[in-house]
Amino acid sequence: MYELEPAIIEFERAFGCRIIIHCHGREFRGADGELLFPRLRLSHRKSCPELCGRRHSRDYCPERHYRKLPALALREPERRAYVVHCRKGVVEVVSPLFAEGNHVATVYAGAWVRPLPGGTIRRVVTVLPVWAAGLLARAGELRRSGFEHPETRKQKIAAFVAQNYSKSVRTSDLAAKLYLSAIHTCHLVKHLFGVPFSELLMNERMSRAKALLANSQLSVGAIAELCGFGSSEQFSRMFRRRNGVSPREFRRSSE
Repeated sequence: MYELEPAIIEFERAFGCRIIIHCHGREFRGADGELLFPRLRLSHRKSCPELCGRRHSRDYCPERHYRKLPALALREPERRAYVVHCRKGVVEVVSPLFAEGNHVATVYAGAWVRPLPGGTIRRVVTVLPVWAAGLLARAGELRRSGFEHPETRKQKIAAFVAQNYSKSVRTSDLAAKLYLSAIHTCHLVKHLFGVPFSELLMNERMSRAKALLANSQLSVGAIAELCGFGSSEQFSRMFRRRNGVSPREFRRSSE
């Protein structure tokens, strides 16, 4: 949920601005139809209440944002950024976004009132179009990943666990690999495997450890390290809890 919000917040911090996105289609929605950022970013009035809330014009603002600026973007599709001033003295950098020749969204960075921050407008004009295009591409990746067949997702999760069982990984690492939120990933793992991600990872570590105990001469400490345990003590404690015997006892019984 709101998978694009961290990237938007970082842009705002970098340039001291507020990002508002007017969508003309479904490009910033996931496969489930939900927005990939909070709804308040769709509205100037709600995003910038101190500037637009009380002064909001029922006629002027909608006409400007939903008719005049989109029309301007369609007339000059090669132009990727505009500096615009509203009649209330608010200054913004505007970047129209296109997909397959269609104007699908307008990204606003601002809103500043005079005096303007030195050099900020010039830098935002340079960076915003590239960043906004990347945000649109990321939204497309998230939407497409949501349509994957469950078995494909299951294979990706199993492969991730098999490749990373020896490392210190978390649900957030798997979520980044799947282009999903951490919460969505938690529910998905539980649905597909019947256990939480931490349990799935531990099962893989224990399986690998048993194979090494039975088929190698590696020390218990070396096996603990290879299988992602913090120490041999932790490994022995977890192994006994799950199997009822210590690693050494398990090795002797396997000989």
